[in-house]
Amino acid sequence: MLDSIIEFIKTFLMLFFELLILFIIVSFIVSLIQQVVSEEKIKRFLSKPNQAISYMLGTVFGAMTPFCSCSTIPILAGLLNSKVPFGPAMSFLIASPLM
Repeated sequence: MLDSIIEFIKTFLMLFFELLILFIIVSFIVSLIQQVVSEEKIKRFLSKPNQAISYMLGTVFGAMTPFCSCSTIPILAGLLNSKVPFGPAMSFLIASPLM
C-alpha cells in the first residue's frame, strides 16, 4: 500500500514538472510570436471578404499548429481578443491538434 502511494507521488511530481516546463516554454513562444506578428496582421489574414476563404484559412492555420491544448486555448483567446471573426477562430480550434 505504501509503495503504491510513493509511486503515485513520484509519478504526479514528474508529470507536474514536465507539464509546468512545457507550459512555460509554450507561453514564451506564444508571447514571442505575439511580438513578431501583430494582432492586426492576423485579423486581416483571417477576415477576408469571402467567408469561405476565412474559414479555410482558420482551418489550415489550426491544422498546421503543432501545439497541444495548453497553447491552443491561449492562441484562441488571443484570436478572439484581437477581434478575429468567430467562425474562423472556431475553425482554428476544431482543426487544431487539440481535437
